[in-house]
Amino acid sequence: MYISFKPEPWLLDEIDCRQRIPLIFIFETVEKAKKGDPYRDPYSIGLVGVLKAMQEMYKEKFTQRESHELFVYCFSEPLRNAMEHGNQFQAGKQVATAIWFGQKGVTLAFRDEGDYFSRPEIKQRYENRESNPTTRSTGVGGHGTKGLKKYANSILVATDQNTLYINYLLSSEPDE
Repeated sequence: MYISFKPEPWLLDEIDCRQRIPLIFIFETVEKAKKGDPYRDPYSIGLVGVLKAMQEMYKEKFTQRESHELFVYCFSEPLRNAMEHGNQFQAGKQVATAIWFGQKGVTLAFRDEGDYFSRPEIKQRYENRESNPTTRSTGVGGHGTKGLKKYANSILVATDQNTLYINYLLSSEPDE
């Protein structure tokens, strides 16, 4: 399967990306976990691989705080949303992700097999950093997306590509 991402040039310029070819990961959607299921995040092994790649790329610049912000909010949350809202937890459907490494940070991309990131209202909510209404029967939800919108430096939803792009700039400050 050939997967192509086409981020706006300004996204890659913002992170000072010289290598325009991304690292691509494909995550397969699994059915929604039942309460009490010990395997609630079956793609967590893949996330560890992504984290290790970023830690290796940035070595001294990659702080614990940035590790947490980047992966809890800017990587795993959009991945979960693509599986839940885009792929409707339909087993076998895929979420393609891409990572561009720059001197100043990373650009992340997410594309599901549904139409989640093709919808104009989703584009508006993400880019304007508006809150998302809950989709859970408990009335709880949208907290991870709040974190994403807080920590991402730039957010672009390319509805024509059904793709969410996120820039996360690394700070030059050590952990406090």
